[in-house]
Amino acid sequence: MKHARLLVLVMAPAVAPPLFAADTLPANRARMYARSSAETWQAVLETLTELKLKPEKTERDTRMLVTRPAHYGGDTVKAPEVPGYVVKAFRLHIFVSPFAEPARVHIGSVSDASKHGGGTATYYNGGIAEQWFLDALDRRLGQAGLARQRVQQVA
Repeated sequence: MKHARLLVLVMAPAVAPPLFAADTLPANRARMYARSSAETWQAVLETLTELKLKPEKTERDTRMLVTRPAHYGGDTVKAPEVPGYVVKAFRLHIFVSPFAEPARVHIGSVSDASKHGGGTATYYNGGIAEQWFLDALDRRLGQAGLARQRVQQVA
């Protein structure tokens, strides 16, 4: 009896180039607003419309959404500069906790890039698209959200 062999080859850079210097970005993408989570969720939806971003998946009960891919440039946010790559599009992942008051907003991104000469890469939580959205949300709510800091346990 012969055994079939399956070879899976994943083409990815051995070491992904850093998108940004670590000291230029906050540790995470979370904000707290002096508003109810319901009001903030509505503001998130209105901000998406203002920025011409469309939800691909929305869970209203848990207040989570993922946007459809949006291209960097044009009316959206400027693409990050990554040596050797062209960063083309991003999706935002947004969560407004229905379990916490005042409102907490958590945001991340997934960006698609092409390598000059062929190949692709995916970047997570690059920071530029998230900050662009949070700045627009701040304007809509009329206040700057309080950046949430990571809490470290002390032994």
